[in-house]
Amino acid sequence: MVRQRTSLTKQAAAPGSPEKQKRKQGTPTETKVSSLNKTLRARDDGKNTHLHARNTTDNYTGHVRRAREWLQHNLEEHVADEGTASGETTLEPNSAEDFYNDPLSKDAFGRIPNARSSEALSLYLAWRGFQTEKVSPSTVEGIRAALKWHWDNA
Repeated sequence: MVRQRTSLTKQAAAPGSPEKQKRKQGTPTETKVSSLNKTLRARDDGKNTHLHARNTTDNYTGHVRRAREWLQHNLEEHVADEGTASGETTLEPNSAEDFYNDPLSKDAFGRIPNARSSEALSLYLAWRGFQTEKVSPSTVEGIRAALKWHWDNA
């Protein structure tokens, strides 16, 4: 460490002399706290920015919205058909009926998954991928990833 020199003699000042310059004491100040807050904010922004691109988040949100709409429509349609049905069903007994009659089914695509969520997801993926819309396998995988993302962020 370089010793401080006095202004008059250009000699090294003694360690306890009043001519020796003192270092500023480091105390926790506003600047240190605010820089920590800025760093934490930057970390969170970076996580949000780089974890999923904005388009990915928008696409996932759209997949979840469409899955919820499909489920709501299917449950309403099932209730309407049940009132006019002749009692004959082409579905396996105790599988689809249990799903539609279970009160948990309406919240299957909710923020927190429930006991009916996996069954609702498999029905929705089958409907989108194999039955009506016949979307590509990559779209089916995107829907699955979107709902997984939705439930993981609960």
